Amino acid sequence: MSCPHTAYAQGAVTQSSAVSALQAFATEEPEVPAPEMLFLSRPATARIAVMEGVDFGKMGIGLELRHLKRLWEMIFPGKPFDAQTAEQALRAARERGVYPETDDGKYSPTYLEDAFKKLAADNGSGALVFEIYWNRDVDDTELAVKNTKAALLDISNRADRAGVPLYLAGHSWGTVLLYTALMDLQDEGRTVRVEKLITMGSPLMPERAWLKAFVWFEAARARIRKALVKPAGVKRWVNYYADRDIISSSLERADSNVRTDSKADEYEALLKQQGTPQSRKELSKLRSAALWHRAYYTDFTLELGSIGQTPSWHLLQDNSRELLPPF
Repeated sequence: MSCPHTAYAQGAVTQSSAVSALQAFATEEPEVPAPEMLFLSRPATARIAVMEGVDFGKMGIGLELRHLKRLWEMIFPGKPFDAQTAEQALRAARERGVYPETDDGKYSPTYLEDAFKKLAADNGSGALVFEIYWNRDVDDTELAVKNTKAALLDISNRADRAGVPLYLAGHSWGTVLLYTALMDLQDEGRTVRVEKLITMGSPLMPERAWLKAFVWFEAARARIRKALVKPAGVKRWVNYYADRDIISSSLERADSNVRTDSKADEYEALLKQQGTPQSRKELSKLRSAALWHRAYYTDFTLELGSIGQTPSWHLLQDNSRELLPPF
């Protein structure tokens, strides 16, 4: 007999297969369960379910500016809409890659799962890390939320039966899907208990006015709520953001907000003082929105020769005590 829940545990090609897998699992137990979902036969340890984001270049680039303008007028009545600036910003965002590059020039589709698995292994944690799959197409947000709700119920039930805590970690649009699924389930009277919700580079409350309008256009299409509250079943919510990441921001309802690029402020000030062609080029690298949108899960080092500095950032390892369950 085949394993009915392998589809979403290992990242199926289609979301329909993930739904079918969940339905099949409700009626029969697999003979050979997938390792990622082996909740009951492994020693008790926490579960970390992760959800990757979508390429920012896909988030509404195909939307016509007149639709964006109409939404702007609804959200910011009386304020003029700068179509030229909005178009330039959208095109620039599309041209910048915000996903990690591998040697073959393509991003890893399981980048967050890979990063958390490495973090757990490096720190000797027994936490079981696995991905909640979706096709990473923002136009399929409604379907993704529906499937995420089903996955969360299944994962939560298994964690409860095993007597272990559940951690949820999302990056970029993945945080929107997790948050919306949790709130929808809460509204339906099916609150999911989560020991810790971890959001990284989240666009739930973006700072820039044009980006706010843009993101809320997508949110309106997917019926994502604008009123941001802490999900009732979440014990602790930790949010990671960077001022230089144009997608993320501090979230008022989170229990803790960690700014990841504060150390870069001193280097930026030194580079500005230099005022040379080299320092300006290095300043551009330091300010890269794509760099900081990746920095939540990717270690990196910058060569700032004009000021004789080589700073590095290791967000996951530096925050391992917060990100990993006690062991």
